[in-house]
Amino acid sequence: MENIKSKGVYFVANDLVIDLTIAFLNSFRRFNPTVSLCLIPFKDDITEISKLKTRYNFSIYSDAEFLDYCDDISLKFHSKVIGHYRKLAIWQGPFEEFVYIDIDTLVLKNIDFVFPLLSDFDFITSFSNLPSIRQWVWKDSIYQANLLSNEQINYGANTGFIVSKKNNISRDDIDMSLVGALELSEYMELSCMEQPFINYLIVTSNKTHTSLYKLLDSNIYPENYVEFWAGSKKKDFINNKQTIQDGILRDVFFIHWAGVWQKNSNDFKIFKIMKFLKIRKTIWSTSIFMPFRKLWKYYRYLDFNKIT
Repeated sequence: MENIKSKGVYFVANDLVIDLTIAFLNSFRRFNPTVSLCLIPFKDDITEISKLKTRYNFSIYSDAEFLDYCDDISLKFHSKVIGHYRKLAIWQGPFEEFVYIDIDTLVLKNIDFVFPLLSDFDFITSFSNLPSIRQWVWKDSIYQANLLSNEQINYGANTGFIVSKKNNISRDDIDMSLVGALELSEYMELSCMEQPFINYLIVTSNKTHTSLYKLLDSNIYPENYVEFWAGSKKKDFINNKQTIQDGILRDVFFIHWAGVWQKNSNDFKIFKIMKFLKIRKTIWSTSIFMPFRKLWKYYRYLDFNKIT
């Protein structure tokens, strides 16, 4: 029988990023074999990913009307449909309490530790209140706009990991927030797609919000697990499971390749040569220069039977 408050995890993907998705799913199911999973289609091209549904035991978000609504919102901020805005569906889906995780990650822990935090907060991200992250949400000029408080701006959270509850952001909330958000669009770092808009929705919601980073060493977060960004120095990721943060050795609950897995000019140069030599017909899906590629490949090609 389903719990009164069902819990689950959302991820957004399509066939274009199936390699990233498989690596994510292999790592997730290794440490979370029974947690409910739901795919939110990034676009409608999910034919190949849908074939993984039984193997990894996930459902597929199917409210096409709301996904179209998300696409329409993306057009208000960009010149084309941006699938990242479909992340807004996490507050409309089947789970009463949920975690959202970007698929350019490897999950290295059971994620049950985050759900008790929802007793104290309405939104929990992984990192916030760091200038190095704020710059990927708001441009420096936002401080002179006088439309948000410094506290709201400084929250500047990465939206690759979100813990929340259903309807903490309702469709009405989104509709009512659009005018104010669009007024701030020139100050948003829109190269990060939906991230500024979701930050705006959170900090103007009048609901409680924090991050695992802010909760470190507090009584309500005894685990002290941290996210590790793959763009950090290799020496800072110890034995593929720990890192030193604020001078303290801490367990890593997931490693995130945000901004560092994408193919670059060197990938295309090498592929061009290999194609000319008839060694390879199609280019690889992730950069062969991505940091910690050996670890990522381990999970990408992990035998699922060894997990189950």
